[in-house]
Amino acid sequence: MPPEDPGGQGEEFGKSSPIGLVIIILFFLAVGLLVRSMNKHLRRIPGSFDPPEETNDDPGTRNDRH
Repeated sequence: MPPEDPGGQGEEFGKSSPIGLVIIILFFLAVGLLVRSMNKHLRRIPGSFDPPEETNDDPGTRNDRH
């Protein structure tokens, strides 16, 4: 004897909504644009945040006035 209740599987069970596909496509598009933007910003970061070393070749560039 088959069960009368299909266990919560109504007529909409297993059907994807077209809106769901649009949302997923928009999500992947947004992630792609964010990755692209972050890569642009990361290229602008200097290799080191250490201050540049001073050279004593040009004495007119120092600010040690007495």
